Amino acid sequence: MSLERGHWQRVCACGSEDHYERVANRARLDPLDPTTSRHLPQCVFATTTDPAVLRVLLKVRDGMGGEYWWVECGACEAGWQVPQYAASVG
Repeated sequence: MSLERGHWQRVCACGSEDHYERVANRARLDPLDPTTSRHLPQCVFATTTDPAVLRVLLKVRDGMGGEYWWVECGACEAGWQVPQYAASVG
């Protein structure tokens, strides 16, 4: 039985047991931030911070479901999803 989000309780004749889900710490992904990008390790542009180079190098398309973008690197051909809230972060 779910009591609240992330809190579950199992009840039987001899008592009850509670379970609390751990909160996931997720990094905010930004395709223009090299610390959160998902390039392949051999990509020569994995540590590039120049926004002009990244805008030319990365292809951003709408992802499935409308809440994500699909980002592809033109150099290493790696692809990763980025939530759309990343555009409003900074």
